[in-house]
Amino acid sequence: MVAITVFVEGGGDTNDLRTACRRAFKTFLTEAGVTGPHTINARGSRGKAYESFCIAVAQGASALLLVDSEALVSAAHQPGEDKSQWKPWEHLRQRDKWSKPEGATDKDCHLMVVCMESWLIADRQRLQAFFGQGFKPNALPKQSRSIEGIDKQALYKSLKTATAHCKTKAEYGKGEHSFQLLRLIDPAKVTVASGWAERLIDELKRRMGLLSQPSEDQVVTWSQLTADQQGLLTRMNAAHTITELLDVAERVNRTDFRDQCLTPLLELGLLR
Repeated sequence: MVAITVFVEGGGDTNDLRTACRRAFKTFLTEAGVTGPHTINARGSRGKAYESFCIAVAQGASALLLVDSEALVSAAHQPGEDKSQWKPWEHLRQRDKWSKPEGATDKDCHLMVVCMESWLIADRQRLQAFFGQGFKPNALPKQSRSIEGIDKQALYKSLKTATAHCKTKAEYGKGEHSFQLLRLIDPAKVTVASGWAERLIDELKRRMGLLSQPSEDQVVTWSQLTADQQGLLTRMNAAHTITELLDVAERVNRTDFRDQCLTPLLELGLLR
């Protein structure tokens, strides 16, 4: 199997930071189940990551590009739930004037929406454990809000406010804390909260033969789901506790809800 090189934005201009960046993304992807051969190439700026990716594609290498989207991705570039129809190159063309290199496809291009800090706030429990006493979780955007709908400025401001009075850690700083946190957060929480993160993980697994296809008896149509199951899937937009899901489904009996609605959806792979 040919190793895949992931060209990543991050690491700044120093060897120490680039090393920290490589190790952090390697840990995150491995914990996410990406166990096939892959190399993380931290290029510092997003422009250098793009340039290096273009060179690799021109040379016929197996490569992916992973950069911040910097701005919210429009509905035109993220049409519906079918991730195979998402258009990251169009987003980058409009925002950065980047052209899709010859031989590349949309499946080769992946976005952190809007930046890596979007991923970090997906695991608030480990974020709070890292910063310790004085951390203010209520300063972060509400958990009911999609992390991919929070702009960069608001995200940074909320992290700085949440960590401004911590006793054992300094206020959040990208170079100081981001890669430490990336190694600690739970990838499962990130992929539940971020469709773009899930898209990246799934594409890497597909290329490595790690993502199994559903069997014929697991494939169902929308009409085969119960009204309660359809309603739950339609109204979910983030990670939820069991109590929150009961409210979403307008159910009271936890056992009945689990047996009749939640467990079948989990077994079908429609929820994680």
